[in-house]
Amino acid sequence: MFPSGDSMIVSHLVAAIVLIAMPIRSIYDTRALRAPSSPYRKAYTYIGVSLILWALTAAVWLEYGLADTWRYGGGSLPIGASRLLVGVVLVYFAAQILLPLALGLHADFRSAMKQSYASRSFVLPVTRAETWLYAWTAITVGICEEVLFRAFLPAYLQAAPYGLGYGTAFLAAAVLFGLSHFLQGVSGIVQTFVAAILFGYLYYATGSLLVPVVIHALYDLRIIAIARIVTRHADDIKSPS
Repeated sequence: MFPSGDSMIVSHLVAAIVLIAMPIRSIYDTRALRAPSSPYRKAYTYIGVSLILWALTAAVWLEYGLADTWRYGGGSLPIGASRLLVGVVLVYFAAQILLPLALGLHADFRSAMKQSYASRSFVLPVTRAETWLYAWTAITVGICEEVLFRAFLPAYLQAAPYGLGYGTAFLAAAVLFGLSHFLQGVSGIVQTFVAAILFGYLYYATGSLLVPVVIHALYDLRIIAIARIVTRHADDIKSPS
């Protein structure tokens, strides 16, 4: 999938929205969620993010085809497609998804989790409606961000006028993915950069976006369980001494 000619117009627009407009929009959303003017502010944010991501993904699919964006068609990486390495990556993500939920059964860890997520509590779903909308948004993010950052963006960076090699484009897309999460702080940027490298490797090694999409969605969906843990067990949260 290499955009060219008229397709580059669409590619430039999609890239500009993904890399510039959406981060700016996230600043606005964060400010609005911290001081909501409506009890439906979270719902509006979840819906707005989902609509934008689906619109961008649809634009990519219409220009380059669903099959070409879903199936790996990039270059080779210095690390080969190793089943062992794929297994290690899958175990890593399984631990990232399941370990916090298992440790959440322990009161002391719930206290640490509550404090860890205190700065992000304004975005967590609370009501049933918010939870369903957040779940839909998490699935949307899992699908659309993988299409945009793992399939589209490396191909875009390989095309003119950039002309990057696949390895460089792969790394650049991972860096841009991390930077797009700048509101999560330095640790959030680093964590999402590492996740982007691993998602990209799974895309390369398996030849399809299916595995990274499923893992990405599950990774984001775990926030629902974490939100329930830190809110339903508020009585055993210890105040810092």
